[in-house]
Amino acid sequence: MVKFSVVVPIYKVEKYLRRCVDSLINQTLKDIEIILVDDGSPDGSPAICDEYAAKDSRIKVIHKKNGGVSAARNDGLKVAMGEWVICMDSDDWAETDALENMYTAGQNSGADVVIADIYRVERGKKIHCQLFKDEFELSNPKDVRDLVVSVFYPSACPLSPTSKSGYGGPWNKAVRRQVVTNYCLGYNPDLMGVYDDRMFALNAYARAQKIKYIHKVVYNYVSVENSITKTYKPHILKINENIFKAFSDYVKQFYEGDEKINNAYNSLVLNRLSDAFSEYFFSVKNEEDWKIKKQKIKETIASEPYASALKEAQFATLSKFHSYISRVARLGNPGMMRMLFFARKILKNFASITNRVGN
Repeated sequence: MVKFSVVVPIYKVEKYLRRCVDSLINQTLKDIEIILVDDGSPDGSPAICDEYAAKDSRIKVIHKKNGGVSAARNDGLKVAMGEWVICMDSDDWAETDALENMYTAGQNSGADVVIADIYRVERGKKIHCQLFKDEFELSNPKDVRDLVVSVFYPSACPLSPTSKSGYGGPWNKAVRRQVVTNYCLGYNPDLMGVYDDRMFALNAYARAQKIKYIHKVVYNYVSVENSITKTYKPHILKINENIFKAFSDYVKQFYEGDEKINNAYNSLVLNRLSDAFSEYFFSVKNEEDWKIKKQKIKETIASEPYASALKEAQFATLSKFHSYISRVARLGNPGMMRMLFFARKILKNFASITNRVGN
């Protein structure tokens, strides 16, 4: 059995794919397999995958009809043979000792899940995202519950979160394959590539006997403006509906009646409400008449679970902007909400110009 399986879903990434694969074939941990899942990519990516597979016997290639990132990850996990598994994205890259650091930490601690730090790459600059203040090993259900909160909404987590990225992503979390197979863990295609990674992490945490966190940077996450998490989403309310069902089902199964989890869930709902405003209602690509938008906004904030989340929100655990959104949404005034997002856009554009001038 190889020590590590790395699953890489691939779609329209020929510009970045070699960087990603090179970072994996040059790992200090050599006893690995690399599973490249070509998700029906229409560019030169499939040929690049086959080229690398011809050179390195550790590389497996799956060519399939396009079905989305969740299905691609699941197809990779089905053929994985490693003692440990991890999913990485094809437009990012791993640190050279990433797999060795996670494998060593997992084997030495006896953990089922190993979590590590990342670099967030913005405009070519690396920003160290240290998830938590201290390294830890968790096995007590109460402590694991606190880690679960970090995936719902980091600032509500009692474990001293210190980063803005990396809590839900799959690329800095190694999981023993036995846990994946024993509990049939996978990525939910209904979530359309949004929060499916968070649900995978949550389900892994719920089944792990021990979870290890290390202060090692293992991954370079490239922040891209037109990524799936930032593009115009006319169907975001439906996506949110699927997310809320998945998370509420998880709460009912593992944390029914837990106050901290309920607060984190409400915070997650308000986060998704904010995304609906920025990626749909107030997106420059949304050409709907303002009267129609205004009515939809009123209907949305009056519907569940938004209404309950707004009513029960604990502002102390919300980010400053989400707190503003919640307070304005409580007033039920779409015009004020539009002004808030317009002001935010101006400030972000100003900050972007300032950064370019400064560089």
